[in-house]
Formats: sequence, structure tokens, C-alpha cells
Amino acid sequence: MTIPPDHPKTYSFAELLGHLRKPDLEAIVEEGILRRNSILVIGGPPKSYKSFISNTMAIDLVTGYHLFSALRKHAKQVTRAFEVLAPQRVLICTRIPLTTGCN
Repeated sequence: MTIPPDHPKTYSFAELLGHLRKPDLEAIVEEGILRRNSILVIGGPPKSYKSFISNTMAIDLVTGYHLFSALRKHAKQVTRAFEVLAPQRVLICTRIPLTTGCN
């Protein structure tokens, strides 16, 4: 099965951490992980830490701290990974389940 080039790609945290990217002038987070005027969708099954991830990212983006306090080790050198280039305004939208009645 061939995946179209415009189809979104999903990455694990380890894949993101291990894959160096070119600098991106439209980036909010280094290496173009999150770009200006983009929408980030965090999905997964119930109880898979989606709220933890989104809240942690929101705090890191607002404060300008590197995401998840992640570090990258390369050639015996440790550097910050996922550096937030400047503090950002953040909007978190969540879906709240609607109740259909009282039990």
C-alpha cells in the first residue's frame, strides 16, 4: 500500500528524539517539530497520557522551556532537545463527554 506524500506521518517520542532535522524559520519548536500557525493533534486510546502530554507541552510552550525537559545525547555530548524558540500563547481544546441522563 502506497501512502500519499501529503498524508500525515506519526512518530514515536524515540523517533523524534533520534531524528535530527534541518532548521526551520517557521518553527516554534526547534527542527520544525511544531510550526507557526499549525495545529497539533494528540490522539490515542483512553488512559494513554494524552492530557499529561498536552498539559506538559502547554506549560513548556508558554514558559519557553524545552519540551518535556528532553535531552539528546550525541558523541558524548548532551544537549537540550525540542527547544522552544520563544514563549508562545497556547489554546487547549478538549472534548468533554456529554451525559445522556442521570443514573
